[in-house]
Amino acid sequence: MQTKINGKQLTFNEMGWLENRDAWDEDVASEIAKSVNIELTKEHWKLIYIAREYYDQYCTCCPPRAFSRILRQKFGNEYGTQQYIYELFPAGGLVQCVNKIAGLPCPCDGSF
Repeated sequence: MQTKINGKQLTFNEMGWLENRDAWDEDVASEIAKSVNIELTKEHWKLIYIAREYYDQYCTCCPPRAFSRILRQKFGNEYGTQQYIYELFPAGGLVQCVNKIAGLPCPCDGSF
């Protein structure tokens, strides 16, 4: 599926994941977030950028437990829980929502 965001022609797969990670920017992220009924705040952006930084460093999406560990190390124990992640991203936590909004590759065949 193709759509235009701020004049850029973008391609998404049938589940709404951005096909070209390099086309991602904050405007694209905001539109993806709207599609899952999330209005991004400063707290959301922190997690989105951590997910992108991990991908840039390791060329793979961060596993949920490792992501929680990173959040605990950066922000404290109360931020490194799945509950905290799901409060911000109720449409699927890290795997189905943070990574999607961050413009990262779909982590599997969609059977998550």
